[in-house]
Amino acid sequence: YSEIFAPLHRGSTEPTEKKFQDRRKYGAGIASWLMKNGVKPPARIVDVGCSSGGVLQGLTDAGFKGVGIDIGADYVADAQSRGLEAIVGTLDDLDSSQSPDVIAYCQSLEHFVPINQEIERMSRAAGKGTLLYIEVPGLFQLFPTYHLDLMRYFQLAHIWHFSPYTLQRLF
Repeated sequence: YSEIFAPLHRGSTEPTEKKFQDRRKYGAGIASWLMKNGVKPPARIVDVGCSSGGVLQGLTDAGFKGVGIDIGADYVADAQSRGLEAIVGTLDDLDSSQSPDVIAYCQSLEHFVPINQEIERMSRAAGKGTLLYIEVPGLFQLFPTYHLDLMRYFQLAHIWHFSPYTLQRLF
């Protein structure tokens, strides 16, 4: 997956500045939502599937402390070159001495195989009071990224297809 996702999904293995800045704006929106819902900076956020760190940058711009995790080494290297704290790996590779305030999956949970193993990782990483922020595309919620075209949504990288009901049942 770490070697074929970017070429198949994005057509390139190189992170782009435009994608980073688009995701940065998106991260700023998530930061605003978190603050409106009681999560205040400098809360510690883990961005799982961080890519080159755009969402993470948007969160840290708002004052949150964050670390990104991704299995794509080239993308993690790009995040690190921007001064972001990011590691290649999974939640199991985080320092477990301090539980995060928020574990965020921004357009990433639908990519995990096996998904039950990822949920177990969440459980181990979460502490009392850790908020799970999960945002996934779904059949009833197509994001602008897909140009509201269902056929763009269906792709090899999307292993799981959620509705609010199926996501709730999963947990």
